[in-house]
Amino acid sequence: MGGLRVMEARRKRLVLDEAELEDPIAGTPARGERDGEPPEPPIAKSSTGRTREPSTQRAAPAPHAPAESRAAAELLAGKSEQVAVRLDDDLWARVVELAEGVNARGGHRASTTAVLATALAFACPEGEVEALDLVARRELELTDRRQVGRSEHNVRLPAQLRRRLDELAKAVRAAGFPGGRSALVNAILALRAPADAQAAAEQLDRLRRARAAAFVQPEDAGAGEPPGLGGRDRHVWPRTT
Repeated sequence: MGGLRVMEARRKRLVLDEAELEDPIAGTPARGERDGEPPEPPIAKSSTGRTREPSTQRAAPAPHAPAESRAAAELLAGKSEQVAVRLDDDLWARVVELAEGVNARGGHRASTTAVLATALAFACPEGEVEALDLVARRELELTDRRQVGRSEHNVRLPAQLRRRLDELAKAVRAAGFPGGRSALVNAILALRAPADAQAAAEQLDRLRRARAAAFVQPEDAGAGEPPGLGGRDRHVWPRTT
């Protein structure tokens, strides 16, 4: 009788619970594996022994300026050249007032020429049809007014902006409008110049961001030549003071 109890006890010790089973190579299976679910990803540990969640942070993308700001920045790139332009006296006074207002607001030290060039770059027509439309609208305005006084001003405009204005001025002269480039510049300022000093300052801010964004590259771009120092990315920007 005593022998039967001993054999029964030995048999119970051989029947182990499933949770106590352990593979000597793979170790104890995870609960999800036993239930047919995929295993959870491992959690990395730091050198201090603390658990560290997997990093999901991505490299910050490079800043991207609006197309209008990029186009203006391209027109304002390069060395400046002396240009003689006959401007309506009221329009020149308006540009001077905008520059004074920008400087009074703080944050910028912009010359009259810088405000003028920036306004022309942001509002420059994209083609001959648009240029003729602006000049024609300005001419219609002038027919309802008395004689407008004009004075010649020597200003320094970036070379690319000057070339663009000269190209569009050919169509203006061909259409019979007097003045060519001056007529186009006056039309742009009369119909598209910033409404006030705040708008002029915002244009300068947008231009500043576009200039900086042209040189910034993504963080994961890799090592190599510093951004913006070689090839087609190199620009020489005119000063705003």
